[in-house]
Amino acid sequence: MSDARPAGPFRKPLRLAATLFAVSLTAALPVAAAAQTRTIPTGPIQTPQRPLPPAAAAPAAGPVAPTAVLNAPAQVRQGEDFTLDGARSSDPDGRVMRYLWRHTQGTGSSLGPGATAATSFSAPSFNVLQSNGRHLAPGLHRFSLVVTDDANNQSTPSEVQVTVIATPPTAVLNAPAQVRQGEDFTLDGARSSDPDGRVMRYLWRHTQGTGSSLGPGATAATSFSAPSFTVLQSNGRNLALGQHRFSLVVTDDAGNTSQPAEVQVIVADDIAPTAVIEAPAQVLQGQSLTLSGARSSDTGGRVVRYTWTHSQGSGSSLATNQPAVTTTPTFTVQQPNGQHLTPGVHRFRLVVTDDAGNTSQPAETQVAVVAVDTNPPTAVIGAPREIPEGTSLKLDASRSRDAEGRIVSYRWTHVSGDGGSMTRGRAAEVTTTSFPVPADARNPLKPGNHVFELVAVDEAGNESKPARTTVTVNAVDSTPPVAAIAGPREITEGDALTLDASRSRDAAGGTIEVYRWTHASGRGGAMPPGKPVETKTPSFEVPQARNQALDPGRHIFELTVVDAAGNESQPARATVVVTPPPEKASPQDKSPPPGKSPALSPPALPGQPPALRKP
Repeated sequence: MSDARPAGPFRKPLRLAATLFAVSLTAALPVAAAAQTRTIPTGPIQTPQRPLPPAAAAPAAGPVAPTAVLNAPAQVRQGEDFTLDGARSSDPDGRVMRYLWRHTQGTGSSLGPGATAATSFSAPSFNVLQSNGRHLAPGLHRFSLVVTDDANNQSTPSEVQVTVIATPPTAVLNAPAQVRQGEDFTLDGARSSDPDGRVMRYLWRHTQGTGSSLGPGATAATSFSAPSFTVLQSNGRNLALGQHRFSLVVTDDAGNTSQPAEVQVIVADDIAPTAVIEAPAQVLQGQSLTLSGARSSDTGGRVVRYTWTHSQGSGSSLATNQPAVTTTPTFTVQQPNGQHLTPGVHRFRLVVTDDAGNTSQPAETQVAVVAVDTNPPTAVIGAPREIPEGTSLKLDASRSRDAEGRIVSYRWTHVSGDGGSMTRGRAAEVTTTSFPVPADARNPLKPGNHVFELVAVDEAGNESKPARTTVTVNAVDSTPPVAAIAGPREITEGDALTLDASRSRDAAGGTIEVYRWTHASGRGGAMPPGKPVETKTPSFEVPQARNQALDPGRHIFELTVVDAAGNESQPARATVVVTPPPEKASPQDKSPPPGKSPALSPPALPGQPPALRKP
């Protein structure tokens, strides 16, 4: 037979197929071979006459590991002992001999995370102690169990999860509601408690106010074990007057901290507050009147009560010299029907009280009540009669008037007419007398008649009757006029020369406003060559003087006309020949008989001289 050793960490003795052979074999094996096994032949027994041949080895039975089963409570309170139970662990072919416990997640127990409690525990349970002061930290903890059987086989780990719930203590803080400045007082936390332990530390804070050994937000001490704290003022470190807040946080023997408990202490003062009363200088009869004491103040405390008195005048819901008390800094004097404040001067008084019970000196104010004005104002509009298209339009209400007061607003309406940025029928209200009609290049007032309406409103709310005005927007004329010039073809030196522009015209139907005459060429005369002379009439006598007559020769005159829209025409020209005077009269004298003017040439087209004709 050959020796065989099972592979792996588990070893168990083989169970023999035949008892007889097992007894014989056990007796024959040496003591040193106790840790190994042999394969025992199986099969039919051979005849004893000859030696038994080697038989095939029987398959070895595999080692069977034990099974760990770990039970524990799913949830415990911090500071509470609990048991890890492995009693349901088992071994199918032997028995469990050892229990190995581990704390695999979390902190705070005698089982540090990953460390074993003991490797030789034979008891199937383990007590996790917290009552000894080694509390588990709040939160999730994991524990594992590995069991070992009598053949030294180990199970796979069995794990369990335990949630530790922290139960914080409760802080209770008591203190006097009010103390005098300079007086010591005690903050008391003796009623603080812990449901599963005891309070170990008291943390005190001065969270509002100044002047104590506890600065705001700072701690007095982090290791106080006494449940009370004395706030000293007798040492000269007085608390400031007014409201102070203190807080207490307690810590239990598990390190859990409470929510802060707070208390308010008023340090009483004997300084009176200051009353300040404000009101409008004037109101209309029947109009509500609001008095304000918001600017009243108190040193070291706060104003908590406002006492209002109508000390002079009559007629409101606040009876004369009958105080009204409020906790807010405003008071509205109602004027219901039949109880209007009478016209004239009214006086009101305010006394304030602070949170220490101190009262102020009275503060007074005066209000003038004005009788109601029922007379409407008169609206008057000032505006141009017409404007060119594209120009701005400004309306004026400065001549509007109110007999008993003043006008406070002006409502303008674009009643009719196209263009502009005002919505038809909707008023635009302004407080000034000047009103530029809203329009721009993209939305100008279009040509035609535009009607605007004005309603004036006075300070009593009375509205005037509507006033209206019409403004005509004229279309822009961009068509130039046509100049036409007429004059004699020929004159004798020294004779007067009159040019005529009456046949000039404006194609757009407008009027010609300006005639510009220029002596374009030729010598003599009183007109400087090239410099125009403007006239308002179409007839123009060329200026000459005794020693400044037109010289004999060819003279060219130019005419440019300008219409009412400012458009200029192209120049029109006329040529006049000035001849020297004859030395004496002759039958062939071609001058016209007395009383007859030289023949005029027909009007010339712009840029061309007129066709000359003989007289």
